[in-house]
Amino acid sequence: MYLANTKLSSLKSRLRIIVFGALLTLLFTSCGAPFGAEQSSSTPSQQCGTLTDQQALEKYGQQIPPYTWDGDTSEGAPWDTSKVPENIPTKNPELNTYDPCAEFSWITMDLKNGTGSSPAHLLFFSHGEFIGVAEQKPFGKFVPHRLSPTSVEVRYVYPKADECNACATGRAISVYTFDPQTRQVSRTGELPPVN
Repeated sequence: MYLANTKLSSLKSRLRIIVFGALLTLLFTSCGAPFGAEQSSSTPSQQCGTLTDQQALEKYGQQIPPYTWDGDTSEGAPWDTSKVPENIPTKNPELNTYDPCAEFSWITMDLKNGTGSSPAHLLFFSHGEFIGVAEQKPFGKFVPHRLSPTSVEVRYVYPKADECNACATGRAISVYTFDPQTRQVSRTGELPPVN
């Protein structure tokens, strides 16, 4: 009888430990964010877009008219919406910062079959929604760099008179700032000269 009571008591102790552990697990996993972390009162679907960077480029890049050179009457060169440019940590780490949950992000869109100095567009997004392009006229060589959650600095490189594209020394810097209230982007700074 003593042996049966001991086994029963041991079984009850183990059961209490298991139940207590399960309750602790339930308590901590149902809380969501860790203690002290800010919690959003909105659902993720209200704050985040549903498209990946590639899907956003394919969908919104096709809305941008083909590029035409000054005086050219042809249909123009199409934009490359087949692939999002890769960020190159040592050269240009922020060609693509698209984040469907970010207040302000961007994707660089190149000309199809273009070169490193071919015109490109910077497409702006807010929470995955397309806002527009940095400039109506696309420019060649530029380097975007995030300054804050709602602003990006763009360093444009352009050839001065009698310079080749590959040896361009001209520089212009613009800052684009997104206003979440008006959903507009404003620009300050310089742009490359228009030929």
